[in-house]
Amino acid sequence: MIGFQHPWLLLGAMAALWPLWLHLRGRNRAHTLKFSAIQFLHRQHPQRARAQRLRERALLLARVLLAAGVAIALAGPLVPGCDESDTPLADRPLALVLVLDDSLSMSARTDGLGVRFERARSRALTLLERLPRGSRAMVVTSALPARALRPRLDADIDSLRGDVQSLQPRQSGDDALSALQLAARLLAHTDEDDRRVVILSDLQAPGWNSWPQQALAGLRVEVETIAGEVENTAILSAEATPAPERGAHQWRLVVELAHEGRRPFVGPLVVRVGPQEVRRQVEVAAGARRRFELPLQAADAFVEVALPGGDGLDRDDERLCALGGGAALRVALLNGAPRPVAREDEVHFLHQALLSASGGGTEIEVTLVQPSELDATRLQAFDVVWAANVGELPKPSVDALRARLEVGMGLVVSAGDESAPAAGTGWLQSLLPDLLGPAQDGPALPGIRHEEGPPTAELDPAARALRRALAGVEVGLRDLQVHRRLTALPSVDLESKVALRHDDGAPALLAKTVGRGRVLVWTSSIDLDWSDLPLQPGMLPLVTALVQHAPAGVGTRPRGELEPGQTFELARAPNATALEIADAGGAVVVTLARDVRRSRWRINGLPSPGLYRVRERDDGGAMTPLPDLFVVPPVAESRLADVVKPPRVGRSGAAAAVVAAARQPRVPVAPIALGVLLMLLIFEAWLLAGDRRMARPANA
Repeated sequence: MIGFQHPWLLLGAMAALWPLWLHLRGRNRAHTLKFSAIQFLHRQHPQRARAQRLRERALLLARVLLAAGVAIALAGPLVPGCDESDTPLADRPLALVLVLDDSLSMSARTDGLGVRFERARSRALTLLERLPRGSRAMVVTSALPARALRPRLDADIDSLRGDVQSLQPRQSGDDALSALQLAARLLAHTDEDDRRVVILSDLQAPGWNSWPQQALAGLRVEVETIAGEVENTAILSAEATPAPERGAHQWRLVVELAHEGRRPFVGPLVVRVGPQEVRRQVEVAAGARRRFELPLQAADAFVEVALPGGDGLDRDDERLCALGGGAALRVALLNGAPRPVAREDEVHFLHQALLSASGGGTEIEVTLVQPSELDATRLQAFDVVWAANVGELPKPSVDALRARLEVGMGLVVSAGDESAPAAGTGWLQSLLPDLLGPAQDGPALPGIRHEEGPPTAELDPAARALRRALAGVEVGLRDLQVHRRLTALPSVDLESKVALRHDDGAPALLAKTVGRGRVLVWTSSIDLDWSDLPLQPGMLPLVTALVQHAPAGVGTRPRGELEPGQTFELARAPNATALEIADAGGAVVVTLARDVRRSRWRINGLPSPGLYRVRERDDGGAMTPLPDLFVVPPVAESRLADVVKPPRVGRSGAAAAVVAAARQPRVPVAPIALGVLLMLLIFEAWLLAGDRRMARPANA
C-alpha cells in the first residue's frame, strides 16, 4: 500500500475543486445569445465542434489533476520498496536490537507469501546488511524462553548475519515481554545516540499483549508485521474421561477443533491407541470451533489425536492426551466388597467425599476400578490408588503396585472384613512388613488425637508430611467412635510411622515410604461397619489430606499439560544423583546432575511436543524409571488470526519511545510525482495553444 511522509498535506488536494467551481460558475454566468447563422457553421464543421468540446473537458481535467497532484507531491508519497539493501538505515553508526519472533505460529505458510519465519529472517538479514559501518547489533528471539544470540551487542555484523541465517522456528509460544525487556537491557548501557529496537513478528495474541513501556522509554521501536492469510485447522484440546457405564477400559474422548480460513474443513479425525487406529469424518466451518465426542476403549496411559495435515500449520495437527484428562491428581478407587445399597458401601462415602474435595478446587479426578482390572498398564494412568477393604490380590497386581510405588505413586489402604486377613499374611503385609496384625474387637474408642511422638527429624518422611497436613484435622474427629480396628505389631521403628492415634494410644493412621511413593493405612474402615467416620465432620478433610499426600509431594508429574519451553519441577529421590529425559525415539534431551541447593529437579523446558521418558540415577548407578511426561503444542499459537495492535509507548520524562505503524519498507516517489505534474503542465499548454489556433480567423 502507498504511504506518505507528510499525510496532513493531503488536505491541499481540496484545491482541485477550485478549477471545477470556476468552470461551472463561468458557464452559468455566460450570457446566451441566439444567433441563427451559427447553426450553419456547426453543420459545415461538425468535427471541429466536437473537438472544441473535448478540449474544454480535457483542459478542465488537467487543471483538476494539477491542483491535486501538487498536494500529493508535497505529502511525499511512499511505495513498498523492492530492493533497499544498498540504502543505509542511518547516516551514522547506531545500536540496533532485532527482536525476531521464532514461535510456533511463525511456522505458518501464508497464501502466496511463503513461510512467515522465512520472510522475517530474510528481512532481518537485510536490516543487518544496511547498518552503517561502525554500528553494533544483536538479535533476540521471542519464543519461550526468550534469548539473545550473544551476551552483548556486537560489531561483527557478518558473523551475526551467519547466526541469523541458521535460525529455525521453535515449537513453543511467545515470550514477547521477556524478549522486549532483554532488548531494553542490551541497549541500556550503549553510547550511541541512535538506539533502536526493530520487531519482526506476526504479533500473535496473547504473547504480544504486554509491552514493557517504561523499559522501552527513550528507544526508537519499530514494528514490522509479518502477516498473510492462512488456511489452518488445529486441535485445541483433547480430554479423556472414564465411562464406566460402558464397561471396562471404556473412555469418553472429547476433542475440540478450530478452523481458520475461507473454506470449511472436511476431513478425518484420527485417534491412535497403541496399534489401534480409529477414524471419524468431521467438518468445521470457516472461523468456527467444534467439539467432538468419541467413545474409546483403551488400557494404555496415552492417546494420540491427529488430523491429516497439509494445512497452513502442520505442528498443531497432532496432540497427546493422557487417559484421565491429565488432571493434577488422578485417584483410582478399588472396591473390595461392593454392596447393593449405596449407604452401606465404603466406596460410596469415599467417592462422594473426593468429588466434594475436587469441586472445592483441589483438582482430584476419581475413577472406580475393579481389583481384578489392576495391572501395570492400568496403573500408569493414576497417581493414587485407594484400596478400600480389598482382600487378596494376585501377585502380578502386587508387583505392579510395588513398581509404581517405587516411582512415586501413593497407596492408601482402609481396613474392613475382607482386608483384615490380608493385613496379617496377605498382599498388604508384603508392602508393610511387621506393622499390622489381625483385627480386634473391643469397646468403642472415643476420638482421635494429633500424634506428637518423637521429634520430626526421626519420623519417616511420609509420616512427617502427614503430621503437618493433618494438624487440626483431629478437631473434627474428637467424637469418632471406632469399635473394630487393625492392630499394629510392635517394632523398633513403629513410632516413626504413626501419623494419628486414638485417644487410648493405639495407632489410627500409619505411613511408610516405599521407594519414592508412600503407603498410608487407616486402621479402621470408612463405612459404618467398623466406625462412624462417615458421620463425622472430619471425614472430608481427612480423606482429602490422605489423597493429596499419598504421592510423593504431588509433584512426580507436573500439574496439567506441559508446553514446549515451559519450566517445571519434578520430585527428587534422596539418593538420586542425576536425571535423564529422553524423547520417544530414545534420544536424551535433558541431563541434570544433583544440585545440593535444591530438593527437586528443575527442568528449563522440553523442546517440542511429544512423549518423554524420565529416569533417575541413584548413587549406586542404577536407573529408576519415573512417570512419563507429555508435551502438547501451545493452544494460543494456533489462533493465527488473533493478533494485537502495538500500542504507542507513552512518554517518560523528556524521552519517548516511538512505535512505528506496522509496515513494510517504503521508497519515496516524490520525484516521480513531480515529473507527472510537469507533463500535465505541458499538456495544459498544448491544449491552450490549440484553442488559440482554433480561435484565429482563417484569413489571418
